[in-house]
Amino acid sequence: MAFSSLIVGNVFLILTSLSDTRNFVSVILENNKALVIISTIAFTLLFLTIGNPVLQKIFSFEYHGHQHFITSIIGAVSVLFILEIIKLLRLKHPL
Repeated sequence: MAFSSLIVGNVFLILTSLSDTRNFVSVILENNKALVIISTIAFTLLFLTIGNPVLQKIFSFEYHGHQHFITSIIGAVSVLFILEIIKLLRLKHPL
């Protein structure tokens, strides 16, 4: 669960860090091929590492089902919204 939280959290952190002036929705909606490729590779490797028995053995993971991704995604979305609120406040009230 910690590994998947780190991967999902880092992808969401990339989304919010791509622009200092725009929110993550506008970053997602723009035609950014690199973002699509990197996100796809990250999530594919995450699911393969968690779901593939050979990779589970290599990395010493136990398969607990895909339900733990819900917790990871909820945590990552929560942090994403906090970072977006901080970005919005910083834009409205620059130092």
